Amino acid sequence: MSTFPRGPVSLLIMTGGVIVWSVCFVVLYGGMSLACTQGWFDVTLAGLHGINWMLVVLWVAHLVLLALMTWVSLGHLRMTPREDASTRFGWRTTFVLNVVGLAGTVWIGFPILMTVPCI
Repeated sequence: MSTFPRGPVSLLIMTGGVIVWSVCFVVLYGGMSLACTQGWFDVTLAGLHGINWMLVVLWVAHLVLLALMTWVSLGHLRMTPREDASTRFGWRTTFVLNVVGLAGTVWIGFPILMTVPCI
């Protein structure tokens, strides 16, 4: 049986997916701005600028983390008996917010593949 943590940590667990999404947003667009100011746009590999490659690696790292978080929360949700309503609510909320964070991270990452940095 899987129990959901109580106290302040439960809020952090529930909103973890959205927190990772927001960190990814800041890292991607802050990283692009920093790389443009430092002149890292001169290198190209396989049709993408060096900045794009760096950002793709960061983006994929966030996607992997969010996929793992989603998988774990789904596993906990499946292991929780239907009679334990409060624990199911906690894991269901965690799972849904992880899916939202994963979808948001996929959405904000696509421009990295399609745009030319440092216009």
